Amino acid sequence: MSTTARHLERIARGGTLSVAGAGVAALSGFVVVALITNGYSKSEAGVLFSASSLFLVLVALAGLGMEVGLGRFVMRYLVEARPAAVRADLRNTAAVSTTIGLVLGVALFLAAPQVASAIGLADAAGTDLLRVFAVALPFAAIGNWALGASRAFQEIRLTVLIDKLFRALAQLALVALCVGLARGLVELAWAWALPMLLSAPLALWGLRRVARRRLPAPAAAESSVGVVSEFWRFTWPRSIAQISQMVIQRADIIIIGALISPAAAAVYTAATRFVPLGQIGVQAVQQVIQPRFTELLATDDTESLRDVFRITTSWNMALAWPIYAVIGSVPQLYLSIFGEGFVEQGRWVVVLMAVAMLAGVASGPVDTMLLMSGRSSLSLVNSLVALAIDLTLCFLLIPRVGIVGAAVAWCAAVVSRALLGYVQVRRTLGLSPLSTGSGRVALAVVGCFGLPLTALSVLGQGLNLWLVALVFAVGVLAYGGVLWKLRSRLHLSALRSLLPGRRRKGGEQ
Repeated sequence: MSTTARHLERIARGGTLSVAGAGVAALSGFVVVALITNGYSKSEAGVLFSASSLFLVLVALAGLGMEVGLGRFVMRYLVEARPAAVRADLRNTAAVSTTIGLVLGVALFLAAPQVASAIGLADAAGTDLLRVFAVALPFAAIGNWALGASRAFQEIRLTVLIDKLFRALAQLALVALCVGLARGLVELAWAWALPMLLSAPLALWGLRRVARRRLPAPAAAESSVGVVSEFWRFTWPRSIAQISQMVIQRADIIIIGALISPAAAAVYTAATRFVPLGQIGVQAVQQVIQPRFTELLATDDTESLRDVFRITTSWNMALAWPIYAVIGSVPQLYLSIFGEGFVEQGRWVVVLMAVAMLAGVASGPVDTMLLMSGRSSLSLVNSLVALAIDLTLCFLLIPRVGIVGAAVAWCAAVVSRALLGYVQVRRTLGLSPLSTGSGRVALAVVGCFGLPLTALSVLGQGLNLWLVALVFAVGVLAYGGVLWKLRSRLHLSALRSLLPGRRRKGGEQ
């Protein structure tokens, strides 16, 4: 087996559990939004979406990107037999996350009326909802920290079981119960937030077990002096970058609620809910290629690095592009899932988002490559540029063209960040994610899904479910045939290691 094939099999095996968990979480989140938009008015749904978006931004702020720093130092210190250094970083990051979470939670609770007024929720139940989220905020912050710390020990199962399965499914069940019983917005907010509150003690308990198993007693002479400062020197640029990314993901919903109305925020939220669905496979692959890139860069295996970079980009496109192409081609059918009044306002938002995500996925894991090659400053600059573009265009365009302006701003941010990363990786490392394989995948997706489904939309058949289903089924068969023909070029045989029966054999190779 070649070096490239060996690395690709390891990436495929490593992504199996992540794919399963991410799939459940993404689908549950999608259904939650659909339940809320169908069970409540657009204004009521928009109030919840605006308040929860602010909550998620604050949770990201409390996290300060510490997961990246823990991922870098925990295993390094364990290899160096420095358990005291690991404990020092864990104590410090736990204290920082808990403190920031508590401060933000208390501040949000006390200032809820003023914050609700600032984000356009003063005439609704905004104050009460913000106070619900304020109570949950410290728990969400410490729970996220504990799961991030467990992943730093290379323990992904806790994240899958607690966050992707328990939290996501509990939230789905509680929201469905609220909708079924026709409860008010405050009860709905508790249904949305309570699983995060309950996940925190489970995450802490799981991390405690992992730490007891993996951390030996420190040696008498071991010192942890300077460990915390080393941690933060590395982590702070990624802290800013991660917070910027969360703001880009959620700020547009908050701004729409403030500048237009909560009802418009509900339409925009529904119109953008398909984005995480296409990221299920991409994010799973992304999580496991980071150490692979690091290893290949450290060993100067440029040929394998180039091949893995290009092939994983093709994999990402093969997984994500069909989802974005299908939904972007029949936005009317997609938006009809969320109830009446969503199609006309949200159609162009869906199309713009789909096009932006096609470009973003095609650029490959350029940000991961920058980080793993030690160019975190470039990644930070790209994130800040994208954030500035998004916020500037949001405030310029939303008052003029409504939620389509927010979609334009978001698309400009995503595409600019992807293009900057592409150019930087090309110039600094001489690598490109593009290849003949990715080009053929793109043509296959456009031919099998994009063109025929777009034709249905143009001809006015985009809401004919049975006709769309028939064209989609034919497209799936044709697309499967194309991938079969491309199996050697795309190294699709490596994906056999996703099957349980192949893991042991793959591990022995």
